[in-house]
Amino acid sequence: MTGIIVALFYASAALHAERRDRSLLFWKSLPVSDRTAVLAKAAVPILVTPVVILGLVVAAQVLLLLWSSLIVAANGLSPTLLWNQIDLTVMWVVLPYGLVVNSLWQAPRYAWILLVSAWARRVPILWALAPFVILITPATRGTTACRMRSAVPGFRRRKLRRRHAESLRPLACL
Repeated sequence: MTGIIVALFYASAALHAERRDRSLLFWKSLPVSDRTAVLAKAAVPILVTPVVILGLVVAAQVLLLLWSSLIVAANGLSPTLLWNQIDLTVMWVVLPYGLVVNSLWQAPRYAWILLVSAWARRVPILWALAPFVILITPATRGTTACRMRSAVPGFRRRKLRRRHAESLRPLACL
């Protein structure tokens, strides 16, 4: 989850920061096409971040396994009991597969955020999320009152009719 958040914020600042600090002019002076520069920026959240996550997760698993072996040995048991219960080959094959699938699944999202970061003058992450918030908000309007009505018997009679009944009348579920 942390890797996805880091990749989203990287993608939102990648092209925006270059335009803001005018380092874009430096990159334009190099014999590299714009396509190559944008693909290099897109490669960080799609390729580099999953590789870093894979390295961190494998290192954490090894450290925790060694620490657990020390604790098991300190309690007078054989560490082979612990090692026989853990299938490292399955964990270390499924993890890269999951990271690749997740990276490909998130690629359109990173591409959208890179596009918006090249276009937005300020706060590109907000510009990237605004269309989705605008689309989702009407679909979820009134759901809190609907949930309260179904969860608490008599909620509508007691609470809503006494206070603010007129302002809540447009809600479809009531």
